[in-house]
Amino acid sequence: MLKLIFYIIWVANIILVVLKRKSKFLSALSFVLSFVVLAGNTYNLDYMTYYWSYTHQDFDTLDKGYQLLCRIFIKIGLDYQAMLMVLQSMMLIVLWLCIRSVTNNYNVFWALYFFAQQFIDVIQFRNYIATVFLMGSLFLLKNGKRWMSFLILIGAVGFHKSFALYIPFVLLYNNRRIKVQFNHIASVLILTFCILYPLNAIAKINVFSVLLSALNVPERYSYYITGTRYGSVAFFFLYLINLYCINSVKENFWKNTDDAIGDVVLKINLYSAVVLPFLIVNTNVYRLYRNLNLMNFIFISAALGRSKKLTKRYYYEIGKILLMGMIWKVLFMTNPSIYVDVYTNNILL
Repeated sequence: MLKLIFYIIWVANIILVVLKRKSKFLSALSFVLSFVVLAGNTYNLDYMTYYWSYTHQDFDTLDKGYQLLCRIFIKIGLDYQAMLMVLQSMMLIVLWLCIRSVTNNYNVFWALYFFAQQFIDVIQFRNYIATVFLMGSLFLLKNGKRWMSFLILIGAVGFHKSFALYIPFVLLYNNRRIKVQFNHIASVLILTFCILYPLNAIAKINVFSVLLSALNVPERYSYYITGTRYGSVAFFFLYLINLYCINSVKENFWKNTDDAIGDVVLKINLYSAVVLPFLIVNTNVYRLYRNLNLMNFIFISAALGRSKKLTKRYYYEIGKILLMGMIWKVLFMTNPSIYVDVYTNNILL
């Protein structure tokens, strides 16, 4: 039943996007559906790990912010599923406020979010909380509130340490003392990957392995320096496709506006190229730019909402963006259980 409802609402959103129509009713249904999927899920790849740590109050291996939040909910008397419902309600409210602040074009957001990101957020919900914090941080940054943005980002780090990688961007963005050309940095890093990958895949020379071995890195860390083969290429091209779509939408639909969201979104996508060389070590680093999906989807929704009428350019951009969403979906269809677990294990439906 959930799968059928999900596809009906998702496809309806896509149809409205193609026809350049908006529906408040469908947008509201999409929010409700997202809540049901996020908060009602009772089994997925990571569910039992989080369930066990919550019920046994064993948080030693988890980040301090998440520990604190769980202890508060436990003290209130909420069981794990009730905690999920409260927490996901809070996250969706923040998401709604962020979207509403720049556009009323909600249907584009849901059309893109339901491709794959919804399912990722169900499984990696601690990462999802940190992503919502990151989104709030970037909205503050676009409004010129750098230090508030920094503090909110520290909150994200409290839920997932990897989000500390975004701190340099917040400190360097539009910094009057330190001028940073993010496009130049991204170009160098893209070129670096193009050089390192053939060395790793064809010549069998893992630069990182050679370097870390020379530094006498202990053998127990060998997992991180064994390298990857073809998977890194897929995630490399996914980065390029993401970046191309964001830049294209910005150039065609986000000119002559005072809102800095387009500038922030493009530059943080350029900044996320810092992980590209490390794809040949471990493809999991792609999460640094996957975490930008919420912000990217909101910007795309706002930009396309500025188009006054149906044009060839609008359809061209829509086609590229929907293709980007499909690529994300195909990448995660390699593990069908990601989708099956979400569709078949839900306490609310």
